[in-house]
This record gives sequence, C-alpha cells and structure tokens, in this order.
Amino acid sequence: MSLPAGGRSVAQLLADLADAGPVCTPEDDVLFFEPDYETPRERAYRVRAAKALCRSCPALESCRAYALATHTTHGVWAALTASELRELRTGNQPREVA
Repeated sequence: MSLPAGGRSVAQLLADLADAGPVCTPEDDVLFFEPDYETPRERAYRVRAAKALCRSCPALESCRAYALATHTTHGVWAALTASELRELRTGNQPREVA
C-alpha cells in the first residue's frame, strides 16, 4: 500500500486533523457540503461562509493534508472547494471561486 504525500497514512492524517481541534462539527455538514439543490447564489454564499470558518480554524493545514491525500471530490475543506483541491493536486494554482 502506498502512502499519501508526506509519508503519512490516511489514518495518521485523520488523527492529526482530529488532534488539531477543528472548529467544524458534523452538524456543520450543511455548510461544507452541497445540498441536493441550491441556486448559484445560495452556493456562493454557503461556500464563502464555509471558507471564512475554515480560515480561522487551527486545523487548517491538517485538514488540507487530509483532503489532498484522500482526493476528496465534494465539499469545502481547508478553505478550498473540491475543484480547487483538484487543481492543487494537479499542480495548478486554484482560482478563487467564492
């Protein structure tokens, strides 16, 4: 089994994330993950709010490492959308979406 970048297993990255004391909780999933339907305006507002919360989080770097290692395809992680994380993984600079 190969390890994600940095030589840490996904389990280790998840433990690092939990230990860092993230400010988000499972109840916040409506903020960080898109509902079945939302208008573009609602999405922009939700993503801005999620990113603002992330930027103040002590777990930001641990969250980013976990999201990059697990190739997450949904939601906002470490103040980045899934598409912005994908751009980072492919070596492109993420464009600010919201």
